[in-house]
Amino acid sequence: MTNLHKRAEGEKLLLAEFYLSWCGACRAMHDILDRFRRLAGGQVEVATFDIEAPENYSLVQEYSIVSAPTLVLFRGETVLWRGSGVVSVDYLMGVVGRALRASGE
Repeated sequence: MTNLHKRAEGEKLLLAEFYLSWCGACRAMHDILDRFRRLAGGQVEVATFDIEAPENYSLVQEYSIVSAPTLVLFRGETVLWRGSGVVSVDYLMGVVGRALRASGE
């Protein structure tokens, strides 16, 4: 079981970012995710995974990650949303809000 699978257990939302350390868009997304963490107030756990790290190879294959940054929102092992590129904090808050409303929270 990978770190992502362990963290995605249960009912809490998990937003995973797949990134490259040398990618400018990924660095911009890190700053956006820091702000998102504060605004989300614990409703969503955020995890980051370096695409080039050997320990993440199986995840990159499993989720067919072909661009960076790629964001995947999970509830348990179910993928609720997936997007690539830089997105705004407001956009992420909207994605999470829709996921929470769909589950009745």
